[in-house]
Amino acid sequence: MTHTLAVRSLTGVLFLLFVGCQSSGSGQLKSVKPDSLAVRIDCQPGEAEVRMDGVLQGTCKILSRPEAVIMLSAGTHELEIAADGFRGFRSIVSGKGIQESLTVRLTPRAAE
Repeated sequence: MTHTLAVRSLTGVLFLLFVGCQSSGSGQLKSVKPDSLAVRIDCQPGEAEVRMDGVLQGTCKILSRPEAVIMLSAGTHELEIAADGFRGFRSIVSGKGIQESLTVRLTPRAAE
């Protein structure tokens, strides 16, 4: 499912704020502790840095591995993905007891 705004009722809410990139959420629900939120991110370019609530989680190259999952407390969190020469991506991820999967492809900045 490709979208810039997705809302999942009952189990969680995922808001994607489109900031010059392409993204999609797969909406795969997996068993996660009720007080947690698990986030899987598949992103490009590999050197882009992924931050959750301002804290560096790693690069897209590392976090795009199938086994990589960011575990968070249940609630609302700010996701940022940025790389030199590309438009940044920001998203609010919110949920409780679920796993969300996101695919983000940053787009190059136009030459100025």
